[in-house]
Amino acid sequence: MRTRISFILGGAACCSAATAQELKPNIVWVMMEDVAADYLSIYNKKGGAHTPNAEMLIKDGVQFNNAYSNAPVSSAARSTLTSGCYANRTAIGFHRSMQSVNLPSDVKSVSAYLRSAGYYTTNSKKQDYNYVLEDDVWDNGSASTTAWRDRPTPTTPFFHTITFARCHESCLHFKAASVDKVPTRYNPNNVKVAPFHPNTKLMRYTYATFYDRINDVDAQMGEVVNELRKDSLLNNTFIFFFGDNGGALPATKGYTGEQGLRVPLVVYIPPQWRDKLDLPIGSSVDGFVSFVDFAPTILNLAGIEIPKPLDGTPFMGTDIKYSELNSRDKVYGYGDRYDELYAFTRTLRKGNMKYVRNFQSYNPKSLHAFYRYRMAAFTEWRELYKEGVLTDVQSRFFEKQAPQELYDLSIDPYETNNLAFDLSYNTELKKMSAMLQDQMVEILDIGYFPEHEWIDGIKEDNSPTRFTSENSSRIKDIAAVTELAITDFDKSKGKIAKALISKDCIIRYWALISCLEHGEDAASLKEQVSKLEDDDNGYIRSKSLLFAAINDKQNINTENIGSKVKEAYKMATSDGERLMILNDIVYLNDVLKCDIDMNDITYIKKQNKGILHRLDYLNR
Repeated sequence: MRTRISFILGGAACCSAATAQELKPNIVWVMMEDVAADYLSIYNKKGGAHTPNAEMLIKDGVQFNNAYSNAPVSSAARSTLTSGCYANRTAIGFHRSMQSVNLPSDVKSVSAYLRSAGYYTTNSKKQDYNYVLEDDVWDNGSASTTAWRDRPTPTTPFFHTITFARCHESCLHFKAASVDKVPTRYNPNNVKVAPFHPNTKLMRYTYATFYDRINDVDAQMGEVVNELRKDSLLNNTFIFFFGDNGGALPATKGYTGEQGLRVPLVVYIPPQWRDKLDLPIGSSVDGFVSFVDFAPTILNLAGIEIPKPLDGTPFMGTDIKYSELNSRDKVYGYGDRYDELYAFTRTLRKGNMKYVRNFQSYNPKSLHAFYRYRMAAFTEWRELYKEGVLTDVQSRFFEKQAPQELYDLSIDPYETNNLAFDLSYNTELKKMSAMLQDQMVEILDIGYFPEHEWIDGIKEDNSPTRFTSENSSRIKDIAAVTELAITDFDKSKGKIAKALISKDCIIRYWALISCLEHGEDAASLKEQVSKLEDDDNGYIRSKSLLFAAINDKQNINTENIGSKVKEAYKMATSDGERLMILNDIVYLNDVLKCDIDMNDITYIKKQNKGILHRLDYLNR
């Protein structure tokens, strides 16, 4: 039996009306792990989990139809959420961070701002940030779901965050045999399977199990609201109920599709504030909001001046107009390394159009990652691809990506028809591509640098923004080279050839990536690329060997390639560089079938889990 809110949310005030008018609002964040908006029936009328408590919140609040986590995986998304800064500007977007960095000197986490303004700040169960947390963030970091009760006085305003993990990706790490042994409340035969998933018995069961867990979390949220009601706090408490990133079904969490980035967001607006905000109760908002906007929004509601260094824009407050909010039509997303899988993807949604730039498109999204393939449905999907029984749409996840993607989400919400190849959309493609690149250069996107390179560049002060600021002109040069990958090869060949001999190792690296993106079209640069097999940097040697293998698929000398790429691995000077090279070796083995033996590689340095997972996979 699921708990359901069965009361009028705007209940009794905690004190006299006159006193209440002077109080700052309480703010509660209730997060559900790994849930995309598409998997709730309030967003997906034809399917998804029924969430009665969220529906009750909407009746006394507002539903946001286009809320985004910016990043598709927890630590990167949460770091964005709590800092109000783009993770690709501040180097907090790499999941399972190799370097917990300092936030910019003029930025604090949102809870630190609130605490300094007199708020009692509490966190229940989870933090998971990629930056060094200040000492003055939490008054109470206990696991209590009602930690606000420990505040010093009944009128002390509080900021309470709580995360429910019942629907975390790990809830789907069951054996395939569970399909016939463990029943679900949701009928697997009634779920709507996304077109990119195979419609199998196991996949339907996985959906149904996930919907059960979402329903469980909705009940847990209802219990929190009941506790707030018992304490007579609902008159002056905003409740934000949202997913901490998209997911958790196969190819969602960790990937920058809509199911990885678009999250559910429902906000309860307390009676005390309903005549102060230009937000009709029970309404929905179509304007775009994202995690980078949450910290400014909370500060705005609390009456705290929003620090200029924050990247986000408040979407709630006495100064926010409903019409203006609904007109917001642009949101950015980013995907970097998560666990051992390196990726560099940036997205821009403007209106109904979504543009995706895959900076390493030669890699299929399906490249093995230990935690992803613990899911039986994920593994089954891969096996069905190997058997050749999938549709073209279902197979795309396992094949070379396009360097650019463009979708009209109004008619293609699952991003199945890439319009980047449609000449009638060429103007739109170029416009959105330029808009995204301009934003990346403007914020000094640290993704232009391989992870180990920027980590080495901040070893003295742990300041990524100082590093990118000092390299601002270099970033412009690097950005220009990355664009060669999406320029007609005949027009870009000369510039790529020149970049291949640059004194700047990052320029050489991106010239190699451009060659990999152009594939066989770039075969005429084979001689120039082969010279980089003796580069001073192991990760550049590795990429040059990858190019050689791709352009000689029929006659790959596995022993020669294997020997050279392992030598590149051995000369690497950091875990980040080693992991990059191991990703190349997984590609060589899984995509090009090189079968490189790694059993003679012993990893004896600091136990980086990503490297261990890669070596374990390769040695199996």
